[in-house]
Amino acid sequence: MLTSQTLAALERALHGEQVLTVYVAGAARDPAERHVWQRRLESRLRDEAQRVAREAPHEHDRFAACLTTLYDELAAGNDPAGAPGWVMMITRRGVQHTARLPVDTGTVVTWQQGPDTVPYLHVLRRDLPVLLVMTDQRHAEIARIRHGALEPLDTITTDVDIDITPHMGDAPRQGFHAGTRGTARTDVAQRAWRDATEHLLRDVAARITRLDESGEWVVLGGNTQLLQRLRSMLPPRLAARTDTAASLDMTASAADRTRVALDAALAMRAAWEMDRVVAIENQAASLARGVMGPADTERALERAQVSDLIVTERFVHEHPAEARALIRAALAQGADVLEVDGPARARLDAHGGVAAGLRFPTEGFSTEISMST
Repeated sequence: MLTSQTLAALERALHGEQVLTVYVAGAARDPAERHVWQRRLESRLRDEAQRVAREAPHEHDRFAACLTTLYDELAAGNDPAGAPGWVMMITRRGVQHTARLPVDTGTVVTWQQGPDTVPYLHVLRRDLPVLLVMTDQRHAEIARIRHGALEPLDTITTDVDIDITPHMGDAPRQGFHAGTRGTARTDVAQRAWRDATEHLLRDVAARITRLDESGEWVVLGGNTQLLQRLRSMLPPRLAARTDTAASLDMTASAADRTRVALDAALAMRAAWEMDRVVAIENQAASLARGVMGPADTERALERAQVSDLIVTERFVHEHPAEARALIRAALAQGADVLEVDGPARARLDAHGGVAAGLRFPTEGFSTEISMST
């Protein structure tokens, strides 16, 4: 499956080529409906073939060749069965990208210059990459959640083994005073455990930093007394993408760990999206590095100013052609493209559902910003 970076690279690589892009909702679990995806796909393919024949008959042969490639791939077993979604992008040179998707995008068929990347934005928003770290005083478990599945990566354990219980019948060792009721021995053991736990947390923080992939969200669970300390050991760039999940203890099942971690990551993502929209809104108000609304965003793209494009699902749904053009132009320029949801979506919809962060300030744009919340 593509990332936002590789999606942009694919858009640039296929820019100017005619591409047959096919998204398919996966096969239903009910055996009686296992062929529903095939019927839906056939219907969309017929519609697109009729459109090509009507609007671009000179492209018929190229379209037919790509269609043959699609059918050959499906016959060979490269199909959506068993996955929520599936995508394939085909040119006259063959299959350029195919993947099973963890999110249902619906069934979409397009024949156009360049790939249809719009449905992929919804996939990327829902398929958050997460590092999950569970830790107590003795050991830590690190896993990555990718495409909804929990993948164990590493286990780190302390090498301290201290029996802190005084034995009433033991003779005192030479040079050691056990203290009243073993108090001194207990203090030494507790200090040893504190030192060992501190060392463990530092090892875990270093390991998280090495494992972190750009854009991953980090969720910490386990002993709640240790989590804030562990978070404080992470570098600032990573701590900003980290949250604790107090409801997760070391006994939580893999399913519960996955569910809670993804919920925490979605909450962090929603807060980050809102911060980004508000920042662009403020920058647009001062004619700095931001614009709001389709018209000013389009002008910024024409000037190759855009560093990141933000859209809402409502804008994409209500203005599909305009949304596709803006998204493709942004990806072709190497900009990050983001589809927002929740509070950020509501705020952005008040400005037409589109905003852009800019590489350099605007000059003379006519954007009118309402700063109402």
